[in-house]
Amino acid sequence: MATRDNFVQISDGDQLNDGYFNGIYTAIKPSVVYTGTDFDTSRQYTVDGNGTTTNSHTINISANEINTAVIIKILARFAGYSSVGTTNTANTAYATLKIETAENGGSFTSRFDQKMADVYTYDDDNTDKDSSVGTVEFYYEPTSGEKTNGLDIKITSSSYVNSSNASGDAESSGSNIQTQIIYF
Repeated sequence: MATRDNFVQISDGDQLNDGYFNGIYTAIKPSVVYTGTDFDTSRQYTVDGNGTTTNSHTINISANEINTAVIIKILARFAGYSSVGTTNTANTAYATLKIETAENGGSFTSRFDQKMADVYTYDDDNTDKDSSVGTVEFYYEPTSGEKTNGLDIKITSSSYVNSSNASGDAESSGSNIQTQIIYF
């Protein structure tokens, strides 16, 4: 166990200056909060057919904002939904969330790519559904080029359906609830 030898004793009636409290938060920079719908997706077999619908949103962070950042924390609160019906045939539906980064204007590199709601049914009479609301907490260390030239963060949602039945009992959707980017 680590020993600690510097403690600040605070007694009833003590007055602390703003520097004491501000020192705790000096490393945290202002953050970006995005609640838009640019990367929301939805796909339903009866409307769109088999395949994938994909949308994305890019958040640009200037070099001035992150030039001293050591870590960037991305919090993506995302709702995924998928459903396949009672067709007694193979159906698949899922929603995914993907996070990519790039130096401003550069090529994107995938950092996170995960199914957030996933269902598959074959030869049963049950409607299978998966619905999830989750927060992806992703930490990223910006490169020296990103600190110098700025950083692009692209968030992408995809909704996939594949139904082998003409009635199209498969649908999926993905929705941004809130995406927050904190640099410190």
